Amino acid sequence: MYKPLLAALLCSAFVCFASAQLRGPPGAVCTRQGSRLVTFLIENRRRREPSSGIWDYLRMWDAFGIKKDRNPRSFVTGYAIEYFTIYECCVGWNRIDDTCQADCYHPCEHGLCVDTNFCECDEGWEGEQCEHDVDECWYEIDECDHENGDCTNTEGSYNCTCDEGLHLINGTTCHEIPDTDECARGISGCEQNCHNTHGSYFCSCDAGYTLAADRHACTDIDECATNDGGCEHSCTNVPGGRCSGIIGPPGKSVPNPWPNHRLAGETACRDNDTYPYGEEAGEVPRIWNFSTCNEEALPQEGFRFFGRRHHQIHICDNGIVSFDRINRPRNLNLNAVGFYTHAVLAPFLARSNAELLDNLPEADRTKIYYSLYERGDGKVATDEVLQRARDDGRSTPRYFSQTYEPVWALVVTWTRVPPDCSIYGGVCPRDHDQLPVNDFQLAISTDGTLSYATFVYPAKKLEWVSTGNWKFALQPQESTTVPESAVVGCSRWMRQQTVEDPTQLLGYGALPPVSSCPCSAEQAFHDPTYTVDRSQFNQDRFCGSSRRRVHTRESAGSEKLILSRTCCYSAAYWWRQWAGRRWRDRISGGSLRTGHAGGHLIINDTSADEVAYQSCCVGASGLRGGWYCQRFQTLRPLSAPSAPGCKDYPVDPGWTRLRGDPHFTTIDGISYTFNGLGEYVIVDVDNGLYQVQGRTAFASGSSHATIISAVVINERGKLPIQTNVVGNSSLDLCINGSMADTSVFESNEEMEVGDNAVILKPSNDSLLVVFFSGVTVKVSAKKGMLAVEFSAPPEFRGKVRGLLGRWDGDSTNDFEAFNGTVFSADSTERELYAFGNSWQVTVEDGPKKSLFFYKDGEDVNTFISVDYQPKYTDELVFSDPELETKAREICGNDTECLFDVSQTGDIEVAVITVEGKEEFASQTAARGRFPPTVSGPDEVYATVNDTVTIRINASDPNNGTLVFALGEGAPDTADLAVEGDLATLTWQVTSDAPFNLRVDVFGSDNTTAQYWPAVYMCSCLHGGNCDASTDPDPASAGGETKFVQRSCTCAPGYTGDRCEEDIDACLLNFDPCFPGVGCEDLPAPAGDGTDGFRCGDCPGGYTGDGFNCQDLDECGTPEGDVCTHTCENYPGTFICSCDQGFELTEDKVSCQDIDECALQLTNCSQQCENTAGSSNCACLDGFTLAANGMDCEPDNPCSAGNNPGCEFGWCITNSLGTAQCVCRSGYVLASDNRTCEGRWK
Repeated sequence: MYKPLLAALLCSAFVCFASAQLRGPPGAVCTRQGSRLVTFLIENRRRREPSSGIWDYLRMWDAFGIKKDRNPRSFVTGYAIEYFTIYECCVGWNRIDDTCQADCYHPCEHGLCVDTNFCECDEGWEGEQCEHDVDECWYEIDECDHENGDCTNTEGSYNCTCDEGLHLINGTTCHEIPDTDECARGISGCEQNCHNTHGSYFCSCDAGYTLAADRHACTDIDECATNDGGCEHSCTNVPGGRCSGIIGPPGKSVPNPWPNHRLAGETACRDNDTYPYGEEAGEVPRIWNFSTCNEEALPQEGFRFFGRRHHQIHICDNGIVSFDRINRPRNLNLNAVGFYTHAVLAPFLARSNAELLDNLPEADRTKIYYSLYERGDGKVATDEVLQRARDDGRSTPRYFSQTYEPVWALVVTWTRVPPDCSIYGGVCPRDHDQLPVNDFQLAISTDGTLSYATFVYPAKKLEWVSTGNWKFALQPQESTTVPESAVVGCSRWMRQQTVEDPTQLLGYGALPPVSSCPCSAEQAFHDPTYTVDRSQFNQDRFCGSSRRRVHTRESAGSEKLILSRTCCYSAAYWWRQWAGRRWRDRISGGSLRTGHAGGHLIINDTSADEVAYQSCCVGASGLRGGWYCQRFQTLRPLSAPSAPGCKDYPVDPGWTRLRGDPHFTTIDGISYTFNGLGEYVIVDVDNGLYQVQGRTAFASGSSHATIISAVVINERGKLPIQTNVVGNSSLDLCINGSMADTSVFESNEEMEVGDNAVILKPSNDSLLVVFFSGVTVKVSAKKGMLAVEFSAPPEFRGKVRGLLGRWDGDSTNDFEAFNGTVFSADSTERELYAFGNSWQVTVEDGPKKSLFFYKDGEDVNTFISVDYQPKYTDELVFSDPELETKAREICGNDTECLFDVSQTGDIEVAVITVEGKEEFASQTAARGRFPPTVSGPDEVYATVNDTVTIRINASDPNNGTLVFALGEGAPDTADLAVEGDLATLTWQVTSDAPFNLRVDVFGSDNTTAQYWPAVYMCSCLHGGNCDASTDPDPASAGGETKFVQRSCTCAPGYTGDRCEEDIDACLLNFDPCFPGVGCEDLPAPAGDGTDGFRCGDCPGGYTGDGFNCQDLDECGTPEGDVCTHTCENYPGTFICSCDQGFELTEDKVSCQDIDECALQLTNCSQQCENTAGSSNCACLDGFTLAANGMDCEPDNPCSAGNNPGCEFGWCITNSLGTAQCVCRSGYVLASDNRTCEGRWK
């Protein structure tokens, strides 16, 4: 392995810092990192071997590595990625030349568009579009010398002038002595910047340069010369600045010099495996209390952790993250029971202590960063973080999810985390600024259904414990059951919403107001502005939709939005009532629900919003204190938030009908007949905002009576809608003069016309037009005649005129002619004929201009006869007595009915007239049939074992008798006492099981209302109290049952939803006692902290209270005195050691001498003598011990001439004077008396 060092560039990936080329307000200019391949030379050297890390640390930190000799230098070509910054306009901003601008409808002439329709003007300009020059001279904001000169305004600026004889200096000052502008003339000699002064000048340098001694030249500042420029890895000086780069780790030989890093900010280098954090992510370190874990609420999806969904996260400084409430774990032991019972992620399991670095300079302290990232949150790192989280999720080992798209991610980064020193009695064996430190990261993400976690360990930032990167799926691959699945659907819908507060949308006020729902399903069914599906009546809750709607946009160019409302009811049923001549269908039940169940605003898609309601307010109703339903109500305001939810439903709407041989009933209730021939304004609303015109023709069999044959309906500026009678009982439909395709009505669908009305076909012989304002027109065909029903909401009262009269509640002025003349309410029909003709339409432009579509050759005059003479109902004459008899049998004394038969000679007309009147009367009665009004508290607070008393008041609109009854599912311990219009509900609360506390109130005419409060149940045990701060609003409480189990604040020592469990402080604190020490939970009222448990005795070799145990230095106690020679202390124990030359005996405490001679551990050449703890060498007679204390030298060695060639020994001259070979220790002389052989031979 080789260590790459940069020889030429000294950086493998570098960025030269420069200012952005784009300008714009904060948040307008975004940056991203670009890259390209570069080459350079690398010097190779052999790397150093690493130490064993944590084990050296634990053994008094005596070494971190062994230095090896380096190989000779050599160079190779390396390749790396060069990173650079790309500047571009952020999403939502437009690039115009060199600026990023927002959308301004009127362009900023001399400035920058910094927000929607808001200009920030350049200096010297003002106005909404920066179109006006600022007259600096007039405002006296110029810098001219007014004592010796004057100011002249120019576009966007001004010029200064001087009095005669004076000279302008620097454009502002007047002086007698003229100035030579050395800068302007280019004679200053300044290398970079020149500044003129009166009579002189001075030079300055750009950033990154300093002025030389000659005060003209500029010298580059070598930023890298001091502290390596502050760069984390390497620094290369460049003219005017520095390039911060990245070098490889010591001894690491790679093709590119440590290419897997990036530059963060100007100096920091980050491993590419890490998610963005700190400065590059716009983060600052979190403020931390190192004794606790920080609690944060998670986004709306919460976080799925296998079989549970969690909505809070607890982040601890020591690398532990929990989704359950925990106390900061002291001992990171996976065998602790807490790790099995809590939803915990542990990206770091070594024991650490961040507080150790608190006294160091800020840059050297432990820092913890964390941020949540959601699409569109405006954070600079969001897109990159979510992309990486997506890739990590899709590539998680042993889990397949190739379509995973996270909706949010959380990144937690711990930096410079040191090990814990408590094992050494709290005193670290090394100075705190020399402690090894680690960086590591946790990234979690979810799409609501799937959740993933990634542990990131940057290799160059791990100094005392290291590991690889890991990815985890937090649900089994085969799992199909999603916990709290309603949260997923609700959250997905919420993220799709673009309108935060619909009540601020343009046109919202044109919708039916809150609390204006029909009071019953029967009213809604007969109200033409609502649509109710009768097939849903048997459901516990069904909804009608208002046909009144508003088309709007959130802003110019944004998506079109269609707003409407729903009103929802309890189950209803049909029944039949005898109505004089025939049976009539009636609807009972169907009480208006209130709160979240009573309906809400709809934006665009009714079905999607209803599905969202079911998820947010039913499925997720009890989660996060009702937050999901409350959030739904913000996005879709309720229609009936509280009882009575229909208090603003109109009691007397403008609703009337004209029929047959035109018989009119004004909206204020006066009936008359107008037998005009031609085309007329039937009704005019708000001076032509809406208009209904009718065309009359001769009634069949009569030349003196007419019928309505065609109707045109129009809203000013919109498409006119015309229908003509075809045959006996059919209608055609023309929109803007063209025949419409009516096939849509075959599937009972509605036809939307433009953005202002819908058309539907209630029956085969009728069409209903509903304008989004609430104005409705229904046209029906019978016997070749058209009948017209008209209704308008109360806001148009006082604004309606025409043949249907002035609608203002005053019947005396109903017959107001077009010119304002008022005919008496007692006028004869002959007199009223002039009133009717005043509303005849015209060809000319004006308020009565015809809206009809004409065939070729037709116009208004086509349908007028100057010879026509009408007949009047008050001048009724039958020419056929037999016909009169039959007519009176059917019509009775109904003059209009008799008149129609007398003019047409057709008895069937009588049947149609009577049936039409009865049907309209039935509908009118149904719409005006109000249920009882019921009042009582919106919320009821109950506590187990208490008694609740509720008083309910009710009144019947017809002063009829009321009947009170407990609804289905009420508890057996509830009792209802009734006295007239007052009912008293007494409830003995014996259980906290959910139920419906509903009282049904039955009024006259078989109408029904309900009293259904939200029940807030408190069932806290062991002295716990209910927390009112978490109670949801009654309008959003309790889902389908309106029953809320209140949160408990438990007394010390207890936990659980109802405070039913004694806190196990040992479990909650993850076995907090010293490793190996038993933990005993203390009974309540002991708390969940250190007062809630008791630790056993410290293990042998340690001292302390069992919670904190420090190593016992046995060598300083009598226990260590057993060692014969030396005692060495180690964490939790000690060992005896011996002096050199001695060894431990079997008892491991005593020392005995090592016989070096017997063990042949010496290098003595002849003899060895053992001594205590050592040995000495000795020589044979005739030899002398050499100076090295090991070799023996002969006293009388052989000469060269008489040496027989002794091997492995010496040649000496013996006492006989002859040569003799003597062998070294361990050898013997062979038979040839010359060679020394080893004894083993």
